[in-house]
Amino acid sequence: MQASTITKDMVIADLVRKYPASIDIMLRHGLHCFGCGVSLYETIEQGASGHGMPEEQLAALVEDLNHLAENQPEKTEDRSFIVTERAAMKAREFMQKDGKEGWGLRVGVVPGGCSGLTYLMDFEQTAVEGDMVFDVQGVEFFISKSDLEHLGGSTLDYVETLQGSGFKISNPNVRSACGCGKSFR
Repeated sequence: MQASTITKDMVIADLVRKYPASIDIMLRHGLHCFGCGVSLYETIEQGASGHGMPEEQLAALVEDLNHLAENQPEKTEDRSFIVTERAAMKAREFMQKDGKEGWGLRVGVVPGGCSGLTYLMDFEQTAVEGDMVFDVQGVEFFISKSDLEHLGGSTLDYVETLQGSGFKISNPNVRSACGCGKSFR
């Protein structure tokens, strides 16, 4: 048997980012703390002990997580990211209002919410090493390669409806989302 990829000392946020399907396994073992901002920075062991999990169940959890890691199929789906012209125009408009003309918009995912992952959007002056840069209508959109694993094949648009307006990501990789629509896995 190969060495364990996942140990009880792994930080929950790192685990979820690398293996999004780990959320289902942790939920089955009684870890229900993905909406708590602190728990994501705990190790698996710290999260388990905080839930009163006995050492034997922690060992079974880590074993199940390693089984997932060993059997996770290679991702071969589309890694493109589409930004509509309307989204690019709105991003430029917001940058001008904020005095950030010439900046770019970072699009990503972060651990959080009750389903495990939430979207991140923030203005940044420049891309960082390892970013994919998408230029639409002269506006740059930055996505880290690791976030593109969760966003590949997605479309970023700006919508205006009676219920409100804002950026919307249509993501074909979402397997389920929470009731409020703020997080997904």
